[in-house]
Amino acid sequence: LRHDDYIVGGSSGGGLFDMNGRLIGITNGGIENTSHNCAIPSSLVKKVVKNIIYNCDGSDCTKIQKFELGINTSWVDSYREFDETTGEIEIIETVMISGLVSGGKAVEEGTLQVHDTLVSVEINGEKTMITREFTFRELMLDVRVGDSVKITVLRDGEENQISVTFEA
Repeated sequence: LRHDDYIVGGSSGGGLFDMNGRLIGITNGGIENTSHNCAIPSSLVKKVVKNIIYNCDGSDCTKIQKFELGINTSWVDSYREFDETTGEIEIIETVMISGLVSGGKAVEEGTLQVHDTLVSVEINGEKTMITREFTFRELMLDVRVGDSVKITVLRDGEENQISVTFEA
């Protein structure tokens, strides 16, 4: 979230509230030499906290189990589709794999490749279409030990489904 509230240096981490007193984000600094500041949306903070609590290693929460696919993604909006019924061109937003990071499941198993376009992610039977990079990253916060994740990618014009199981 971008906002224009003034944040004193070193004071990020406080709540950002709407006019009704509801928490909408946690401030985390801003864009240098501008009046624009940023906040992490509260919906994302809730997922991160839930993930940390769920994935604590026993009673010691300093050892959080974190699952990495090992991919870098980029948002791409250059794909356009012509709708013959309306005569309009629709911009279809997609997320493409732009790089691989060692140590992740995708690299270990060799299942995902650079230039694959993410189509959908299914976690424990719940399928979500991927249209934004944020959607994909937020979905991955829901992954738990033992979860099976099915990722559908577009590769060389064909859809491929890749299954990954996250283990402790």
